[in-house]
Amino acid sequence: MAVSDLIKQINEVVENPPAPDAVSEEERAHEQVGLRIGIESGIFNTMAAIGIGELTASKIAQRTGAAPLLVSRVMKLLASMGLFKEVAEDKYANGPFSPAFSDASPLPKAAKAHSMVDSVTANEVLMKIPEYLKKTKYQNPENTNDGPFQYAMNIKLQYYDWLKTEPDMDCGEPWYDYYPVASKIETPVDEKAPLMVDVGGNI
Repeated sequence: MAVSDLIKQINEVVENPPAPDAVSEEERAHEQVGLRIGIESGIFNTMAAIGIGELTASKIAQRTGAAPLLVSRVMKLLASMGLFKEVAEDKYANGPFSPAFSDASPLPKAAKAHSMVDSVTANEVLMKIPEYLKKTKYQNPENTNDGPFQYAMNIKLQYYDWLKTEPDMDCGEPWYDYYPVASKIETPVDEKAPLMVDVGGNI
């Protein structure tokens, strides 16, 4: 390998480390949708099952039941996010963080819920705000049951009430149920004292 190629590879790793890149990409609508498709179609589970092996897009399609061309397109998107490596044309290996999106991890539910909120719900609301304001003659929303969110989603529920009607928004186990918090805290904890206050927002 030429020295210039080696330097280029080092620069790519330094400037675009896989984990932060995957996280930052997850903030974008197209990547959120691709991530969700990868989770729901079984692509991440299929790839996690092979460990350090390699699979072609057609083999992934056979194992997931999805169309080969669609799998090929989704895999190229996920590979561009650093989640998989395209080791040859339409042949893929796991990236260092791709197993984290399989069912063996609590991350898929959180990622799916996040993508639904951001790439679906939030975008729908944002796109409807100009229409909503024009309809209200550019007045500030006064009724919490009749704002931009309700207008966009065609409902009369507040955001958190609406969430209860959408089981797919379940983001999985609370992190403090599976992370050993108690063993990580060295000082005694008063179980009756507040440890953390979560101040929620709304849409």
